[in-house]
Amino acid sequence: MTRLALFVACCLLVASCKTTGPAGDRFSFRYQWLSYLAGDDIRELCSLGSQDRLRLIYNADFNNETRTFDFVASPDGSSTLTSKRWVGTSTILITDGSLNTAIDPQSAQSRVSGDEMGGLVNLLDQSAFYEPAPTMALRSDDYFWSGVACLNGQFHVQAYPRDRLGMVGFAGYLQKLDPLGYELPPVQLRDLPALNSLRGNSGTNPGHNDSSALYYAAEVRNNAISGRWLN
Repeated sequence: MTRLALFVACCLLVASCKTTGPAGDRFSFRYQWLSYLAGDDIRELCSLGSQDRLRLIYNADFNNETRTFDFVASPDGSSTLTSKRWVGTSTILITDGSLNTAIDPQSAQSRVSGDEMGGLVNLLDQSAFYEPAPTMALRSDDYFWSGVACLNGQFHVQAYPRDRLGMVGFAGYLQKLDPLGYELPPVQLRDLPALNSLRGNSGTNPGHNDSSALYYAAEVRNNAISGRWLN
């Protein structure tokens, strides 16, 4: 084995051992979330020749609930799905008789068959997922879907903010595949405050009086997602 081939093999081995999604609690993943949203890890793996990967994120008002779905393909056409659910203090969970304010995410993993993946891919195609993404803005205090994928060595980005949510045709199917079993939160659109009113101020958004609330804005442009924290 040449030095270059050995280096690439070692990189793929290390990359395959990376955890799926932000690690730790809601406060520590502040330092990882925007990179995860942008799919920086998948982009890196894609350039190294990794297997196909797909990440779908449902932002149901970030401080209320966020759902993530990571698929890693296998040679037989099936995939491993890692599903996670973060909820804010307004969606408190009672677990084993103790109060869990959802600082840590709920997580589950399952095997998705090749036929099931085929069904999802068809719905993604119908939702224009693999078409070039137009320039658009995303806000954490709104409802949107976003996704990144590595398909046949090509990295791809797509998003569906409030004015494109009607294009999403895969949500119901994805919920059936979800090993966590929780229904996706229904979309509840409302008037949003100006972004500059959220900067440096955690409690200015109506419905979020929690001082731990986090806000970010992101832009989709040139097959990339770039985000910034507002507080």
